[in-house]
Amino acid sequence: MATISFDEATTTTESKQLASTQPQANALANITTTTALAEKGLVGDWSASDTKLPRINLVNKTGVLGNDFTPGCWVINKEHQISQLDPKDKKKGEPMRVIAIQMMKQYQENIPYDERESTPARLLNSAAEVREAGGQVHWTRGAGFFSEIATVEFLIQAPDWLKEDAEVHFYNIAEDGTRYTRAVATFASTSYSGVAVPLATSLRTHLAATGLKGGQWDLGSVIMTKADKTWWTPTIKTAGLATEAQKNLISSLSM
Repeated sequence: MATISFDEATTTTESKQLASTQPQANALANITTTTALAEKGLVGDWSASDTKLPRINLVNKTGVLGNDFTPGCWVINKEHQISQLDPKDKKKGEPMRVIAIQMMKQYQENIPYDERESTPARLLNSAAEVREAGGQVHWTRGAGFFSEIATVEFLIQAPDWLKEDAEVHFYNIAEDGTRYTRAVATFASTSYSGVAVPLATSLRTHLAATGLKGGQWDLGSVIMTKADKTWWTPTIKTAGLATEAQKNLISSLSM
């Protein structure tokens, strides 16, 4: 549906560095179909690879975002904070209500983040491609070893407290008046297990009949601690089936 990219590392431990990777520019575009958009003003052979959706990032204590936004909260386009910490438990982030529109799995080479300037991490689309490249799928760090990552396009519901300058991103309005934005995020390492796996598993359980678009989720965060290090990691929990208003909005989306 849209161009995909990823941003700088947002975690503080070596085992979580892959939570931020750099998928190819048109990752999800590879699984979409060109739509006739002449009535909306686009003439010619347009596809999702010609578009770019905003990206959401989970803020951690380290990194550029941690200097400007609250760790544990989600930020869109590195410009606006769109979630808050739980006022009753500062070790958790208040969840955002989301719908996963589509999700793409890829394989990222496990090059340590601080070495990627000199040794770019390869990104491949299947385990077969990994084997053809002489690599193997394994959590071992270093060249030749690849781990799963997932890039997800979300439909995100605007929080009630959203600041006026951030409302520009929430331009999709459902028939019940609720505002939404379309945005992407990439999950790897423990966040792959924590977010991508539950989403994929839902297709064998409560979303077997509807697909990903048929379910609502609460996308939040929680602080993790290991030895003397702490970091924020994404969480996701099912929030039931999509409403009729949400289904109608999704069916109206292009690319």
